[in-house]
Amino acid sequence: MPAEHDPAGAAADADPAAADRDPVDRDAVDRDAVDRDLMAAAVALSEAVRGSTSPNPPVGAVIVDVDGNRVGAGATQQPGGPHAEVMALREAGERARGGTAYVTLEPCAHHGRTPPCTEALLEAGVAAVRYAVADPHAVAAGGGEVLRAAGLDVRGGLLAGDVAAGPLRAWLHHLRTGRPHVTWKYAATLDGRVAAADGTSRWISGPVSRAEVHRIRAAADAVVAGTGTVLTDDAWLTVRAADGRLAERQPLRVIVARGRSRTRPACGTPPPRRCTCAPTIRPRCSPRSPTAASSTCCSRADPPSRARSRRQG
Repeated sequence: MPAEHDPAGAAADADPAAADRDPVDRDAVDRDAVDRDLMAAAVALSEAVRGSTSPNPPVGAVIVDVDGNRVGAGATQQPGGPHAEVMALREAGERARGGTAYVTLEPCAHHGRTPPCTEALLEAGVAAVRYAVADPHAVAAGGGEVLRAAGLDVRGGLLAGDVAAGPLRAWLHHLRTGRPHVTWKYAATLDGRVAAADGTSRWISGPVSRAEVHRIRAAADAVVAGTGTVLTDDAWLTVRAADGRLAERQPLRVIVARGRSRTRPACGTPPPRRCTCAPTIRPRCSPRSPTAASSTCCSRADPPSRARSRRQG
C-alpha cells in the first residue's frame, strides 16, 4: 500500500521515532495477566473447599518458583488442620525458595490451633506474596505488614472483588456483622405458587435448578427448615448427587419449631453423622444405612415394639 494511503506509515514518516516508541509496558501487562491467572487458580481452590472449613475461612494458595513455574497448591483443611499456605508450601518444598505465593486471604499472623502462616512463608524463603482480601479479623490481621517488615514484596487487592463476592462472602459477612450469611431457597411458578393446591405436585423446579440447589447446599454449614415444610414435604435436608447418593460431607440439619411442638418430623433419611432437630424435639437417628430411603431420622423414643408395629402398618 502506498504510504499516502497508509495512516500508520504516514505517522511513521512524520515522526520516525514514533515507530520505536511503545506507549504500553508489555512486560507489566504480561506480568499482571500472569498474576491474575495464578490468583484465579487460588480462587478455584478456595471454592472447592467452601463449606468444609468453618469456622475458618475457605482459602486457596498457589506457589510459583523463581522462574514463575507453578510448584505448589493447596486449600484450607478442616478445623485444626493446615491452612492453605502450609498445604501449598508442603507441595512446593525447596522450590518455594525465592518464589511467590498467591493467596486469596492475607496470611494470618497469630498462633491459634495452628502456627501463623507468616512464619511458614518466611521459613520457606518465599520472596513475594500476593493476596486478594485483607484479613479483617482483629486477632489474625496484620500478616502483610509482618511479611513486609521481613523484606518480602507484598501486595494486596488482586482479584479482591471476585474473592469477596465468592468463596469468602459468607465468612466476611459473619465477621463484619456478627450474623450468619443466609441463602434463601425458593421455587415458585409464574403465578406465584409453590405447589399445587391438592398437594399432588412433587417438584415445580427442574433437574438443573435442583442440581444448583445441592451445589449451594454443599457449601453451607447448615440447612434450616420449619416443621411445616418437613411434615408436608418429608424433606431430607441433605446434599445429594443427581442419582440420589448422599454426599460425603453433610451440613448440619436444623428444624425450627414454634413453642413446645410435640409434632414428630419425618426427615426421610438419616445423615451420615448426626441429626439436629429443634430443642423441643428429641431425635433418635435410625442405625440403618443412610442410603435406605425408607428409614426415618427423627422419631420419639418409643418402645421398640411400638416402633415396629407402626412401621409394619
